[in-house]
Amino acid sequence: LSCFMIGNEIEVVTKNLYEKKDNLISFKIDGPHENFYYKKSEEMDNEKIGNSGTLIKVYLSDQEINNDYIEDFDMQLFFSDRRKSISTEKSSDISLRANIYFILFHSINIIPSEMDVSVRLNDGTSKTVVDNFKPLNLEDISQEKIMDKTNQNFNHEYRDNLIYLKENWADCNVELVEVRSENIYLASNIVFSKSDDKKLIKKISSYPFLKRGGLVSINGVIVEDYRKVKDKLDRILQRDINNDQPFIINFDGANKPKLSVDRLSITDFSDELSLELKELIEQL
Repeated sequence: LSCFMIGNEIEVVTKNLYEKKDNLISFKIDGPHENFYYKKSEEMDNEKIGNSGTLIKVYLSDQEINNDYIEDFDMQLFFSDRRKSISTEKSSDISLRANIYFILFHSINIIPSEMDVSVRLNDGTSKTVVDNFKPLNLEDISQEKIMDKTNQNFNHEYRDNLIYLKENWADCNVELVEVRSENIYLASNIVFSKSDDKKLIKKISSYPFLKRGGLVSINGVIVEDYRKVKDKLDRILQRDINNDQPFIINFDGANKPKLSVDRLSITDFSDELSLELKELIEQL
């Protein structure tokens, strides 16, 4: 059902390691309530799968969704989320928001270690969808590009901070802090200074992260509306627990919040989970 949020056809190609015959099984589903049928597999699929495995293809339904290669993809992702006014968006910004990588990036918080989620771009290259939050690598971005991106939509102080952090990134370090309980995984990346430079220590708390679509996810998939969680833990969530750096709450145990049919909203958040999450945040 989640696949049909962005596509109208799903194709599955699979090969069982223990099958005596070296044949692939391939089938297609046309929509969540439509036809299911078997089909012949393609030779290219056989080469991709190898001895065993499963290949899942999602055929996009909306023509406005694209898989265009975008130069400096991570930088474009970062600055697109920090536009002060939608009216200032250029056609390139609109194209980015319709990009399949952008959509997946803002829909997933956690990817299981045994899975690889990638987007095949129209230039033939693949870009892996990374899990968790990660710092924007300013070392890969020229000062000229930072100046150009921050010229119209950001104040001079913010621009100067980015340039200073870029110049001093060798003196910084990133550490992933993780805590978990029976039903909840909580994680945050912390950027800290390896030097005693007071100026760097002060500025590093605002180091830019590639923030995703939301704070809360269930089984790794981001939930857009989590007011039920905020209502019970608002005081804790508003606290500056990590210098305003992003952290994620992933419910992955047997006891989870209840979801709406479209999986976009939490409709019920039990007192038991609320207490469990509160204790975990205090631990972090």
